[in-house]
Amino acid sequence: DPSIPVTPPDELPHDFVSWGGGGERYMAVDDDGFTYIYDFRYTKCNQNHQPDTTERLSVWDPDGNFYGELILGDKRLSDVNFDLARGQIIMISYNGTISSASADTFVALFQINKGNAAEPITQLVSYKMSYDVIDPETGKRPSIRAESAAVDSNGLIYAVGRQNLEGMIVAKPNAEDPELLDYIGYPIYHLNNVLDEPGQLRLTNVYDIVIDSENHIYVTARHESVIDDGTNRRRYSNRIYKFAPAQVEADGSIAPGELIGWLGRCDDGPNCDYIAGHSIGFTCTDETCFIDEADTNGNGDRPGQLDNARNLVIDPNDVIYVADSGNARVQRFTSDGLFAGEARSTGDGSSFVLGDFGSPNNISVNKNSFFILDGSREIVHVFDAAVIHGIDDTSAWVEYQSDSNYVGQDRFTFSATDGFRTG
Repeated sequence: DPSIPVTPPDELPHDFVSWGGGGERYMAVDDDGFTYIYDFRYTKCNQNHQPDTTERLSVWDPDGNFYGELILGDKRLSDVNFDLARGQIIMISYNGTISSASADTFVALFQINKGNAAEPITQLVSYKMSYDVIDPETGKRPSIRAESAAVDSNGLIYAVGRQNLEGMIVAKPNAEDPELLDYIGYPIYHLNNVLDEPGQLRLTNVYDIVIDSENHIYVTARHESVIDDGTNRRRYSNRIYKFAPAQVEADGSIAPGELIGWLGRCDDGPNCDYIAGHSIGFTCTDETCFIDEADTNGNGDRPGQLDNARNLVIDPNDVIYVADSGNARVQRFTSDGLFAGEARSTGDGSSFVLGDFGSPNNISVNKNSFFILDGSREIVHVFDAAVIHGIDDTSAWVEYQSDSNYVGQDRFTFSATDGFRTG
């Protein structure tokens, strides 16, 4: 009876995962089997007999038991980047509307404390990107709004954005005040804005970013070009761009790494595999790979081609996984950009069936498996990442698919590799 006063309990159980009706779904699993999840913690029942919730980062042990948490409070999330190899989590949030010119974005860095159930995650710092980034040469604050971010092994922060944002910026913590950032450069800038820096790449949207163990940078982005036929029609191409690590000199000066190349669809050019219709690894640039002038669509669904690819993750061996959402699959590539397999959805994502993940948006990977989070049904699809299993001194178990007319011998010797491990 709602008319009867109810005294809410001091605290509700919190040893279960709840997304509290929110649209954000983020998770990752480390090599030891611990799971890290951004979710909502039940706090108290309110006077309307509904649970109040607060956002948190929760940790779960390999058996699925609650291990610990960090309470976050109310946030409007843009992205959560779990960099488990470096023991850190990067969270991007905003106030207002993310596409609004007046929106402020925040990049917060967290440290993972393995073995500390009482305090499994601690927040290190939070940067307000429109205020805390300062150009040390001019004293000015560049206009920055981030939607995703990553941190390399030198502590350099890379923030990327879209929807009138500025592409990709590199900054480092200020030596005297680590709660401020020194601006280093814009390796990528928005196509329609003007900022004259040598070697700068011009793109319309940058979606996600990861950094490998050698500090190479990978971003998913959309390239826009004008078709040269007098109609002013535009072509959009979804690609993965790779940059060299930043150069850190002995005197402390830092220069952003240069573009190595991009991965994606191409039809012609010296660095294009024109038969397969994709770049030869990350060797393509706009000067060495081309798409047929008559084609207004720069995307594709063949191996090595992308369509609306957003989320990127990287495993302990620097193998890249990309959520190729427009093609309802996850593709993986070596760090050189060579195609290394795919997992396709078995359906359109409308059924509660393992493997029917629809258009993937949130993926994670560790040394053994990769995970696709189906946010609409709140289930996780788990895939074995290894092609070669059980490697020892004398044998290995190899998964393969042969031609239909293949006849094998009773015994054979072999040396096999899938690009990640050898047996």
